[in-house]
Amino acid sequence: MSPNTAEPDPLLARTAELRARGLSWAAVGHELDADPDDLPDRARASSSAYRRAFNAARKEAVDEACAEALVALRRELRSDDDRARRLAADSILKLRMTEMRHGRRGKPAAPPAAPQRPPPPGGR
Repeated sequence: MSPNTAEPDPLLARTAELRARGLSWAAVGHELDADPDDLPDRARASSSAYRRAFNAARKEAVDEACAEALVALRRELRSDDDRARRLAADSILKLRMTEMRHGRRGKPAAPPAAPQRPPPPGGR
């Protein structure tokens, strides 16, 4: 396997996770006790493996943030403030409609078979 397609080493995997959560290279270097100037070079050296790890970590971070936001909106649905309830309900419904409109769809169903017409009278 080429170095660009191998899985990242544990340091780069953790680097990708921390960067995906919004930490700067300096903060990642401090967190991992690594040289922050060396980390971007190491990430570029194993670009596709790092990119896969970063994209997976970013998706997880965004999914978690969306779940937390939904919890906050659901809490607002029980607010004593009518306006807060209405805004929370509006946001949740917009989210749902967007998911329905743009969400992932399964494999498209096969087109329906053409209806069979009975043969015309007279054999043709």
